[in-house]
Amino acid sequence: MIIYRNDIKAKKAIRYDEDVIINIKDIASNPDIIEIKKVHVTLEAKEVVDLVVVDYVLKADLILRSTRSLKPVPYKIKEKVSLTLSFEENDYDDEDIIQVEDDQYDMYEEILSTLITSIPLKIIGKDEPETIKGDGWEVISEDDYYKKKKETIDPRFEKLLNLDLDDED
Repeated sequence: MIIYRNDIKAKKAIRYDEDVIINIKDIASNPDIIEIKKVHVTLEAKEVVDLVVVDYVLKADLILRSTRSLKPVPYKIKEKVSLTLSFEENDYDDEDIIQVEDDQYDMYEEILSTLITSIPLKIIGKDEPETIKGDGWEVISEDDYYKKKKETIDPRFEKLLNLDLDDED
C-alpha cells in the first residue's frame, strides 16, 4: 500500500480498503505469532495545507502463542492510527511529522509496526484456568500477596491472641 504524492495533489484525498500480505520473514523475530490469518487496512489520506494526514484502521486475525501454556490462541486486533506526512521541505519542528524523501510513502512498515505493537504481552486462552495452582502452591497477583500477608498472623504470636489479660486469679 503506497501513498503517492501526485495522487494526493490531484484528488486532495485518497482511500484504500484492502488486504495486506505480511511477509513471514518480517515477523520471524516475534515468537508469539504462530500465524497471521488476515490483515485488512482501511486508509484515508488527505491533504491539509502542505501536509498529508493519514488515518487508517488495521484489523487482523492472528493465532498467537499462549503465555501460560504455549497453546495456539485466536486473537483479533483492531487499531486506529493517525500519522502526518510531509512530502516537501519545511520548517516544522515536530517529531510527529514524518518527512518523506521520495514522492511516495510505502505504508508496509507502518502497518507492520502497528500490528506487532498491538500484540499484548499476556495472552491467555479462553479454555485456560484463571489461576494456576499446584500441590501446596498457587500463582497470585502482587496485590493478593500483600493482602494475604496483612491478614496472616505470625505463628510466633498466635498464642498471644488467646491470652486473657483481664483474668485476676
